[in-house]
Amino acid sequence: MGKRISGKLLVGGLIIIAGVLALLFNVGVLPLAWKDIVLSWQILLIAIGVGHLINRHYVGGIIWIAIGITFLLTPLSYLMGFNYPMIHQLIWPVFLILIGFLLIVSHSRRHHPYKHTFWKKHDKYSSCNLSDDGKIDYNVIMSGIEEIFLKPVFRGGEINNIMGGVELDLRRTSLPEGQTVLKMDAICGGITLYIPEDWNVEIKTSATLGGFSDKRLTNGTDETHKLIIIASFIMGGGEIKC
Repeated sequence: MGKRISGKLLVGGLIIIAGVLALLFNVGVLPLAWKDIVLSWQILLIAIGVGHLINRHYVGGIIWIAIGITFLLTPLSYLMGFNYPMIHQLIWPVFLILIGFLLIVSHSRRHHPYKHTFWKKHDKYSSCNLSDDGKIDYNVIMSGIEEIFLKPVFRGGEINNIMGGVELDLRRTSLPEGQTVLKMDAICGGITLYIPEDWNVEIKTSATLGGFSDKRLTNGTDETHKLIIIASFIMGGGEIKC
């Protein structure tokens, strides 16, 4: 597994970069007209997206970069003399096209039978893929998925959630020997995992206006069978229950 940037390291780096840029603007090294663009919340969204991409949270990273660029078009149109009404009319259609493209990409992956799961899928903006080797691949946008995982062995996977909800029940399965990795990205959404108390779970979380907590009374100590949760939450969160 490659190196990852922790949440504190990312935030610290962004603060340092913002301070250096502010100093350069204030002393006249950089043109002051660009200050409100470079030091804007839109650029912050793009930076967060880049951080997600570095940490291999690809879907969440692409979406945050797309959101930042989309909303950056308006101030750029003022600064560079573009036709503002035309730019304004393009923002949301372009954003919807990007969301639709991500949905098509997620549905273009291989689909597998669901005979080893019991699940409910709400609305049309969600996909729930289960591979033959016990890995999951959930993509949820303004929707929800509830699933009881019934395969004998759970081998991790990915959950991407935007303004939706995911409930995954792992109490009827088991972990393979070694480390099992579950990646989760949530933007304005929630993820709930039901995990047995005797499972050894390690949580690595990066959260902005959100968080993830383990509400089980105990955590397993078996190092030979371990679940590693790598989660990123922005204005969202989740929890582990048993």
